[in-house]
Amino acid sequence: MNKDYQISYEVVSKSCEKTYTNLTCLLVVKGQLFLRTNTKQLTLKSGDFFFINMNEHVEVEPVDKELTKVFKLSISNVYLLRHYEDFLTSQFNCHSLLTDPDDLNFVAQMKHHLFQLILNFFSGEKSKYLKSTIHLQELLLILVERFKVNIFNTRTFQYNEKLNTVFEYIHSHYREPITLGEVARECFMSTSSLSRLFQEHTGIKFNHYVNRLRIQMSLNDLLYTQDSVDQIASNYGFSNSKTYRSQFSRFFEESPTEYKRNFYKKETTIVEKKAAIELEELVSNDDLELLQKFMEVKTERVNITESKSQKTTLQIDSVQNKPLVHSDVIIHIHSLEDLFLEEVKKQIITIKEEIGCHYIGIQNLFKVAPSSYTVFEQTRMSLFSPFSRFDTVVDFIRTNHFGVYYQLNLKDYDQITSFYNKDHQEFFKYIEYMTRNEFLPNWRISIQFERWEVAKSVKSFKELRGKIKKINDCIQVGVGLPTGYPNYAFRNETEELLFREEILNIAEFVSYKSEPNYTIKDPDLSKYELFTSKDVQKMKNILSSWGVDLPFILSEWNTLTGSTRYTNSYFFRAALIVHDLQKLDLLVDSYGFWLNTYLFEGNHCNIDSVKYDGLEVFHYYNCRRPVFFALSLYKRLKGQIVATGDHFILTTVNGHYQLLTWNAQYISPNLATNESYLKSKVLELEIHSSTVPNGLYQIKKFTLSKEHGAVAYSYNRFSSQQILDEESHQYLSRISHPKMNVFDKQFTDGLHMSCYLEANNICLYEFLKIDD
Repeated sequence: MNKDYQISYEVVSKSCEKTYTNLTCLLVVKGQLFLRTNTKQLTLKSGDFFFINMNEHVEVEPVDKELTKVFKLSISNVYLLRHYEDFLTSQFNCHSLLTDPDDLNFVAQMKHHLFQLILNFFSGEKSKYLKSTIHLQELLLILVERFKVNIFNTRTFQYNEKLNTVFEYIHSHYREPITLGEVARECFMSTSSLSRLFQEHTGIKFNHYVNRLRIQMSLNDLLYTQDSVDQIASNYGFSNSKTYRSQFSRFFEESPTEYKRNFYKKETTIVEKKAAIELEELVSNDDLELLQKFMEVKTERVNITESKSQKTTLQIDSVQNKPLVHSDVIIHIHSLEDLFLEEVKKQIITIKEEIGCHYIGIQNLFKVAPSSYTVFEQTRMSLFSPFSRFDTVVDFIRTNHFGVYYQLNLKDYDQITSFYNKDHQEFFKYIEYMTRNEFLPNWRISIQFERWEVAKSVKSFKELRGKIKKINDCIQVGVGLPTGYPNYAFRNETEELLFREEILNIAEFVSYKSEPNYTIKDPDLSKYELFTSKDVQKMKNILSSWGVDLPFILSEWNTLTGSTRYTNSYFFRAALIVHDLQKLDLLVDSYGFWLNTYLFEGNHCNIDSVKYDGLEVFHYYNCRRPVFFALSLYKRLKGQIVATGDHFILTTVNGHYQLLTWNAQYISPNLATNESYLKSKVLELEIHSSTVPNGLYQIKKFTLSKEHGAVAYSYNRFSSQQILDEESHQYLSRISHPKMNVFDKQFTDGLHMSCYLEANNICLYEFLKIDD
């Protein structure tokens, strides 16, 4: 007998219920079988099958008690775990009554291998076990690649942004002794609110969910290691083994020791329960002929190893009805002098019109004082206007209603003195007079500390802030936070106390920079997922624990990038930006982007930093980068949020709807040109929503992908190795845009959309209701 699986056969003559300890497939040969689980009720007919997950409780009832005959394929847990290490934390949603068109061919293949496995099992060939094992492996491969559902990543509750944050925290810390109060504080909620919200949306209490998660995740250690129950309890967040044993018995109705003993008893006896010869006596030739008949239905062969797309179905039945929030956008340049360039002004206006721009970020007012100021100082004649060169710059900023975000580095006292030297004071007095005090109130000046220079810079900060306020008290003066990932700590408690009491008490906002590529060495890619939003959340939690509630500005940030310019250019990461943005809009007042590659490289001129691309909106020759298009599609969202999730945002405005979808994949940038690997990261997204009214809609679809909107891939369309002339660059700039389709669709049962998204692609649907 084969110990990897067991095939049994029975006539189902009465109703029964059972909790299955192994992954089991029921195949109805004759008659009909009514089947009920916690989530499904199905009637299986002759030729239908249903996969029952380990530890799943099932009730079955024959429709015809005399004629209902069933084959059972029971697969060894040891075998499954040996070949698929995530088995204990996975479930499989697979049966022959699935109706999704994309599933039908895979279901047909499952039937083919299932029938072949059983027929081979009952054949007289010496190679029957070998052939059956091949079909078993094909079955399992399709199950894992097509029908797997991760138990603890599945959202069975209505979409709720706060709960998404709660679940992220729980799944990151379940091995720790976390409490409801701790999670509530981390997520800025009261304990009672979190408890009520959690039970309302999940149907179970917070502690019950956490304990179930811990016990499920501990099963692997319990069954397949020599760790004691005490050690396992400690490893999975339980205060003591007594609590672990009690909770374990609550879920499995037996102690951990009994569960392990019975598990192995069943594993070793399951294949010995019936000898093959006894089983063959029970199975009639008519039953095997039926299987053979089922086999005659031809199926299209799909190579699952070449089609490993991930599939997610989202059922949106709830309405959040909360306003969509978009944070202010800062566009960074070097200094006000850059606004002398018409190309720079043109790019900023394009951003304002298509994305929105609220602040222009600068690092310097000017590199050196203009000669007109020197002449004015020498002559003191009104004929010589000291800063007239900047009149057009000030007029450009005022006319377009931009604020100015000035990042002023606080490196040492000598450099600070240059700020309130006479030329800078006179510059501010000049523009204050020329604009009748309408310009400076829209300035934010962020004073940047060196990370390990806090103690000796407190006095300098206060002096500098005083000088700025003396120029114009309406200028907002904030501070750049000098701590961050990975430990978020000051050098000592004294410095932390100084910063909290002497700096934060007089600051009007805080600013922060988040760059994962400089802080993570030899990275674990899981740390990159939503790195910036998690980084900001952690920093805000710290501020909240200090009692600080100031506007939070994310002045500069980044996503996962390649380690070289070449690698980064081909690592398409548009969805990574949107994935963070939908979190950041709830956390920050403003976030910043560099205007273009030229200015970014000029400000990050050392080799170590330039090898990483930041988030620049334009490339050379006014060519829009994927950052531009990702922001543009994201900022098109208007109105009220209907629902959000890990892959989508659904909004409504004036009776119309918008659906933004994305496929964020945190993969090694070195694999960005490996097409076979990227195919495995394709996401098939099925979205159903009964909240969208029925009717006829005109649908406008925008797709941002490598082929439609990525600068580097556009340049690949030319095969020449020579430097391209301006005409070629301008042509590529014109054709590098997201793809747009327009079509009509009738919804008769709410919204029903299918998205096929390659790695890090973005797709925006806009639904315009057409009068019937």
